[in-house]
Amino acid sequence: MFSYLLLFSYAFIDYAFINLYFALIFYAIYKRDTKFLFFVLFLFAINANIFNYEIGGKPRGYFLDVLGTYFLIFSPFVFVYYVYTLYKGAFLQKDIIYYISALTFLLSILLSFRQHIRIDDYAPFALIYIIYMVKIFLNSYRVRLPQFRRGYKIIFSFLFGSLILFDIAIFLNRYTPAKNLSNSFYFIKPIVKILKDKKIDYIACNNKYLCKSLYFYGINKGEEFYLKYSKSEQKVSIFHKKRKIYEINVSNLNTL
Repeated sequence: MFSYLLLFSYAFIDYAFINLYFALIFYAIYKRDTKFLFFVLFLFAINANIFNYEIGGKPRGYFLDVLGTYFLIFSPFVFVYYVYTLYKGAFLQKDIIYYISALTFLLSILLSFRQHIRIDDYAPFALIYIIYMVKIFLNSYRVRLPQFRRGYKIIFSFLFGSLILFDIAIFLNRYTPAKNLSNSFYFIKPIVKILKDKKIDYIACNNKYLCKSLYFYGINKGEEFYLKYSKSEQKVSIFHKKRKIYEINVSNLNTL
């Protein structure tokens, strides 16, 4: 009962949960659970109606952006193994975790061919399959006799070592803001450039994490200008003394 209440509450929290409902629809179909299917469809409709989720745009090559971001999240070699375990999991008994991770990951890849997506709306759901990724590796390791486990030991050492080295390289990179910010926005650099081009060096905003990102890139704290970010509409609005002077659709920004 508690799980159903959580699912219901998620529909009003954030539009990213539409990805969860999308995966659960297919899981309900797989399980032939009609009641659960109608319940999830109802929540899917509520979430889509509240947050006005839009899919559109022309192909612009964002697939490489998303793929590169997944490389950063997992590390390249671990990501390749993650995709392999998703493929292998398709031939095993599939549970709700598999459907959430696999379909969310697939949806993020498919949408990236048409529009710029926020990876943090998809990655949390995809990451939960890491538990099963480890389980699949351990199962493959344990079913083999000790004398035939050397290859798996080498694979584990290589993947774990590459993961550690890749993470160290990211956090030691002096150009990486990850160690200075508690949240990230893929559009932050173009926004900073726009603000500086308009001679706006002091600003306040409706999101404290966005403010931290702006301050990190050289925009100072001020009260004359105000920046409002709408995640659901993917828009940034700039106000001067409560009068809107500029609006930016961040999904159209070139973030490369």
